[in-house]
Amino acid sequence: MTRFALIPLAFFANACASAEEVQHLVEETTEEVREGIDSYDAETDRNARNRNKAALSYAEREFRNELAERDCDLVGAVQGNWHDRRFRLNMTVIDTNAESIAKLEGSMQYDANNTGEIWAKGRTFSNSTMVLEGDWVNNAIEADLFTVGAANSDRTVFAKKMHRGLGGKMIGAVARSEERRVGKECRSRWS
Repeated sequence: MTRFALIPLAFFANACASAEEVQHLVEETTEEVREGIDSYDAETDRNARNRNKAALSYAEREFRNELAERDCDLVGAVQGNWHDRRFRLNMTVIDTNAESIAKLEGSMQYDANNTGEIWAKGRTFSNSTMVLEGDWVNNAIEADLFTVGAANSDRTVFAKKMHRGLGGKMIGAVARSEERRVGKECRSRWS
């Protein structure tokens, strides 16, 4: 009889041990998941920062002469992409420290052969509304970029767009008139 009385005790002991093992396994798994998410976030931040640095470097290199000719200073960069024929844009505005300052959504529209309009709107990370409005001819984009309700927030964007299959991307410089010309816009290439 003692033997039969110990069997339920043995099952109970194994069940308790299993529950502890399960709890330990859950804690380890939760910690691994947390570490995985943290490393993913860090990697994503690092990748975004690297993309931002590359975009800023490209804008500075590609538009250096154009900015000098128009008496403008580079104050950031913009990069974006679209994935289909509807030309729905997702854009990021970057400051000179390679930090993302706004995410914008918008579109490009055709007016005639190889010309059209571009617009986008979104929120800055300081919770203001930012708007981009402009035109494009062939692969060249020129647009105004401003923060709604902010004084002296007018900027000019000089960008290029590149088609890739049904989609494409755009990348460009965000410019501002030199300090001695505050209140003046960078001269437009089409004016």
